Amino acid sequence: MFAGILMICASMWSMPGWTPDVDAWSLALTTFTQGVGLGFIFIPLQVVGTALFSLMRNVGSALGISISSFPLAQTTQIMHAHIVEDLTLFNRMLQNGGAYFFWNSATAPGRAAFNAGNAPSLNHRPHQ
Repeated sequence: MFAGILMICASMWSMPGWTPDVDAWSLALTTFTQGVGLGFIFIPLQVVGTALFSLMRNVGSALGISISSFPLAQTTQIMHAHIVEDLTLFNRMLQNGGAYFFWNSATAPGRAAFNAGNAPSLNHRPHQ
């Protein structure tokens, strides 16, 4: 970038002495030097800007995911605790029918199915 700044400064230094009858070679050389200098400045500047933008995007998304996943995990644990309060042998809804086979709190597979967060398929019955 420093070389680009020097090239632009050199091209700008030569321009104040111009008159309307400037020759084409001086005009072309000065314009070429200025264009190459701008390329040396703005391409690295764009790369640095893109890298900083990508860094901020990644940090922002990581923070957003962390901040949003904490209440989700906490609420999931709270709701699981509320549901488990009713998961007893004395609950009439869990004493017969399909719920008895899937979430029977008296059996280890029933408790495991409940804690897994999903019910086993309908054609699968846990061994008793």
